[in-house]
Amino acid sequence: METASEVGFRFLRGTLEELVVDMNGQEKTFKILQSFEFNSDRKRMSVIIRDGTTIKLYMKGADNAVLARLDKNTEQVYEKAVNRKLEDYSRKGFRTLVFAMKTMSEDEYKTLKERLDDVAAAEDREDKIRNLEFLFLI
Repeated sequence: METASEVGFRFLRGTLEELVVDMNGQEKTFKILQSFEFNSDRKRMSVIIRDGTTIKLYMKGADNAVLARLDKNTEQVYEKAVNRKLEDYSRKGFRTLVFAMKTMSEDEYKTLKERLDDVAAAEDREDKIRNLEFLFLI
């Protein structure tokens, strides 16, 4: 929180449905569409938010869990630099987390939401969740 504040970002308030942040003196509200808690199997946590008309998925977690999910068809301009830092930090014995973001279209989110709703309604949802390939994204 301190570092974010130093560069002009300050959390103001939030609920399970939205967050309000001061961004360089301007108040901005983000709607939380989905949240996927961290667990030791996934080694990551994810949140999908609506920022005005844009939908974004943010993920943080263990480098191997997050980097494996990067889009191989999109140039990852920071990947080499991040990998160099991860190697350096690893040699020093530091624990690391990495962050990734993906902009989603309305159709992508709608399809994901429908699939999540179908799984949530299933009696054997825990088994279905473990076997869903689309969760690879989130």
